[in-house]
Amino acid sequence: MREFDKHTFFILLFLSFGLCFFAINTSPLWEPLESVYKGTVCDYFPPLYYGLLTLIQKTEMLPDITLRAPSAIAVALTAFSLYLFCTKIFDQQVGWWSCIILLTTAIGIFVAKMTFTLPVYVLFLTITVFCYLRKQYWLMYFFIFWGVITVGIFGLIFPLALIIIHCILINRIEKFESMHLILGTLLVLACASPWFFIKYSLYGSIFLNEVFSCQHLAPLYNVVARNHSYYYYLIPLFIAIFPWTGTLPDAFFASFSDSRNDDFENLSIMHIWWISAFIFLMVYPLKFFTMLWLIVPPLSVILGWNFYRLEKIVNEYNIFQQIKTYVWGSLITFLAMAFFWFVLGKLNTELEFSGIVIVLVTLIIYAISVICLFQFKDIHFYLMLHAGAGVMNLVFFYIFFFPVIVEQLNLKNYLSKIIG
Repeated sequence: MREFDKHTFFILLFLSFGLCFFAINTSPLWEPLESVYKGTVCDYFPPLYYGLLTLIQKTEMLPDITLRAPSAIAVALTAFSLYLFCTKIFDQQVGWWSCIILLTTAIGIFVAKMTFTLPVYVLFLTITVFCYLRKQYWLMYFFIFWGVITVGIFGLIFPLALIIIHCILINRIEKFESMHLILGTLLVLACASPWFFIKYSLYGSIFLNEVFSCQHLAPLYNVVARNHSYYYYLIPLFIAIFPWTGTLPDAFFASFSDSRNDDFENLSIMHIWWISAFIFLMVYPLKFFTMLWLIVPPLSVILGWNFYRLEKIVNEYNIFQQIKTYVWGSLITFLAMAFFWFVLGKLNTELEFSGIVIVLVTLIIYAISVICLFQFKDIHFYLMLHAGAGVMNLVFFYIFFFPVIVEQLNLKNYLSKIIG
């Protein structure tokens, strides 16, 4: 069904903004980029980027929630846009699961509480890709333009590279003409050129050097990235998408083997997106956990499509055998997360009891979900319990763990001493 249900619409709208704004004002500006940008506004940044950083600098007396609201709103809108677009392109259930998955990932909960322009750009990128899939090409170029004024030339190169690679791989090169690729690209460049020429006329070659070498981030680069190798993101990736990590292998395999023609073409650009972004992050010198947010929307769509497929297999065809491999992957994920909470509790005596409690709750939730799956064959409730595990980890972390370790996580003073 490719129509919106008004009850689902308002439930997801409430969940999107409720989860993103939950505990948003409980922590200081401790993420590395926040710490540096809090006192640094550079004229060389792209316009929207510059505007947000100027706001941060000039709102010293306002609460942190004011500074973090753009990120929280962007994450909420990204999740909700997945529901809207996936409903029209795939099915309402795909939209439902894609939205739920993105909202309940560990990194989604984390990024929504940071003063960081990446969520704003990912929102524009997500809409750009879906406009391409829906053949709304002029609207696609409109959001590419917003991406450019958010993160600079990367906002033009990255989405166009995804689209060109996708057209080549699916053998649809003739789409270049219908999408007015050259004209649209020139139009985006023309709209963004005033900022470039104004800054170049003011600063000359210094502007070019700053923009393309990122020298304004040199102190931060020296502190954060000097010891990180290309495989830095391999382990954080598994943490970032908890509690859905164990479901990825089955989703990847099914998206190639079980998708029909239209779904295959639509899912293929999601694979191109996350693979390209992951390669970019591995070779990019600056490495932060938050930058993994760039790959979460396409993974959410792939997983959402696979959950819809699994529900259809179980409910309509009563084929239960394919679910077993999925369950084993989920078991490994939950055991790994339980071990993580146990170790975190052992590192601090104040957290030891809380660590044991959350380990038990995590394992109990998984046990209940497995019972519901095998005893009642209710895969929908099984998946909802996974989402509940993500929300539960959010609540436990911010209520029990965060008040104890917040000072240890405050990197602002640490970085200011080193950069200093």
